[in-house]
Amino acid sequence: AQAQERLIFPAVEDAQALILEKIRNEQVRLDIAVWYLVDRDVSTAIVNKHKAGVPVRVLGDRAALFEADPNTRVEFEYLAANGVPIRLRFHPTWFPEIMHWKCGIFVGQNLVEFGSANWTAFELKPWSPSNFKDETVMFTDDTSLVRAFLTKFDQMWADTQYFLDWHAAYKLETGIDWPTAMFVSRARLEPDYPTNVPGMVWSQGPELNAALVAAIDSEPAFIDMVVYRLSDPAITDALIRRRQAGVPVRIFIEPLQYREPTWPEYWITGAQIDRLWLAGVPIKQRLHEGLTHMKTLITSSVALNGSANFTRNWQRDHNYFISAVSKPTLYSALRDRFNAMWQDTRHYANFVPQRPEEPTLAGPPENTTGVSTIPRLEWNRARWAVAFDVYLGTSPQALLHQGRVNARLDEDPPATYSWTPGGPLQANTRYYWHIVSRTHATTADPTLVVRSVIRSFSTGSATAGPWGSGGTATGIGCTTALPAPGWICVNGSWTPDALPPSAPTAGGSSSCATGSPGIGWTCMNGGWLPPGHPDSIFAPAPPPPPSPVPPPSGGCATPQPVAGWLCGNGGWMPPELLPAGSGSPGAGAPAPPPTIPTPVAPPSCASPAPGAGWACVNGGWLPLGHPAALCGGTADPFLARGGGTCVNGSWVSPVSTVPPSTPAPGSCTTPDPFAAIGGGICVNGGWIPWTNAAAGSR
Repeated sequence: AQAQERLIFPAVEDAQALILEKIRNEQVRLDIAVWYLVDRDVSTAIVNKHKAGVPVRVLGDRAALFEADPNTRVEFEYLAANGVPIRLRFHPTWFPEIMHWKCGIFVGQNLVEFGSANWTAFELKPWSPSNFKDETVMFTDDTSLVRAFLTKFDQMWADTQYFLDWHAAYKLETGIDWPTAMFVSRARLEPDYPTNVPGMVWSQGPELNAALVAAIDSEPAFIDMVVYRLSDPAITDALIRRRQAGVPVRIFIEPLQYREPTWPEYWITGAQIDRLWLAGVPIKQRLHEGLTHMKTLITSSVALNGSANFTRNWQRDHNYFISAVSKPTLYSALRDRFNAMWQDTRHYANFVPQRPEEPTLAGPPENTTGVSTIPRLEWNRARWAVAFDVYLGTSPQALLHQGRVNARLDEDPPATYSWTPGGPLQANTRYYWHIVSRTHATTADPTLVVRSVIRSFSTGSATAGPWGSGGTATGIGCTTALPAPGWICVNGSWTPDALPPSAPTAGGSSSCATGSPGIGWTCMNGGWLPPGHPDSIFAPAPPPPPSPVPPPSGGCATPQPVAGWLCGNGGWMPPELLPAGSGSPGAGAPAPPPTIPTPVAPPSCASPAPGAGWACVNGGWLPLGHPAALCGGTADPFLARGGGTCVNGSWVSPVSTVPPSTPAPGSCTTPDPFAAIGGGICVNGGWIPWTNAAAGSR
């Protein structure tokens, strides 16, 4: 005969009433295994059945009673006080190997109930129209499933390695002798029926996760999933693969688990959900007051009625992949419920990623002096952070991004992380630093960061000193130059990635939609400002080093443009812009240089540039490190604002917003040959170096 089966969804139906009915109707034996029991109506029905002479056996878990839920302990003590036989999964005493069943076996009715819902009054039926739990409760009289549950329960009941009788467990846990008598027979009551029922997985962890990944990877049509806890990246990887292959993927998550703070294992759920969001997977979360506690995968061929979370640690569970072919009614019920939830805009809304926890700095302590010039900066782990950006500088208003240290995303991450620079810092110098925690979602939304406080220290005169690297840092700075804008240093190696904003968005409410184009840029009113910009809080980036290509040799190929100019590196320049003793007079002795050279149009260079970054000046190529680019021995600090003016050996701020390389209408017709060294100025139809022009000449 065809099995009589039913799926109940306690968000909209009353599963408690049906469980009570089955308990009251049972005349042969009740076998009950529950993680949580918080329902006095159910407990009373169990006690009454026991007092009526019907055999009852109840399995529970030490962690649930004595660690997780005091209300469950109250109900079990109520059962024990009435002599109901109880055994508890006791060993080992750490969390992962729990007995996580939510099951009732009604032996005389050839019926089993199991699913995601614990036996609590608020999980088995709606508490109110706005306070309910998204759960699954399945009843089946499929003989193969009922017998498999009978055997699995019987094996746990008779187990003496991991399970203890109530009196022994209670004494070990509390040190108190339980006062009420209880007869517990550990004799097996069922044979070893086959438990390898198609579609059934009896545990959380590797076996279930492998089945989930296989079902996801083979799905050609659609994937729907309800996640309470997800910490196995293999499942996330599979979902992203199918999404990228064009298979529609939809996911519900539980917001409290997304930011559950208790254990590092729970923090990983946030990271996996953010990865799915970053990959473009549509995700929804509840608005109602209850809980989304289903553990479900739905494809075109199966629908999972699970009790286990999608994590890596093993524990005892019952997970059943319902076949769309052999059990179409159950399959359709679960698929229909998912679709109803997805279309319900009153109780569910789109998921919004959240920030991680603020990192707290461990050392060096504030104002520590004599710190090693290769210091170890250390901070405490932050919940939900997947990486930490390190900022360091000699001014608290100009902290520059130095590198990134990835967090270790597993069940036992380190308590602290640290970073050391790729080379020594300046000796006897005060430095400021802070750490920025980030998530996977930060890549798409740079506002999803949290900054630590800023702390300072002063270096000593040597690498030896307090808070030296000591080889213990989990991250290290890069020793080579930035290869391209937007790249970041991760544990000593450059990698292309979007940088988070290196300072809070200022002057407006709009954040930047893209990653920072380079180190030291500032997000301002929705746009990025380069270092050195007048509105940026960051110091200008240091000038690039001179090209290693040797300068052109030989004399100048053109006539001397101004009396007194010298030929240097193949081009004519005023003598004050050439190093002492360099240059040659060419034809005739040099005359005293004028304060302001006569404006003439310099000749163009006849040969190609000898290397990257060279500039054509007065018919000759000059590297950027040439003195023509300097004023008083320093580089132009106003390049980002169009270029400054060198007056009496000092740089003067530009007096106009017009770039110096912009000629007056009808004047210079050739491109500015001095653009690479600060810009030129067009005077009487010809270009001269901006550093030699009078302050008011533009």
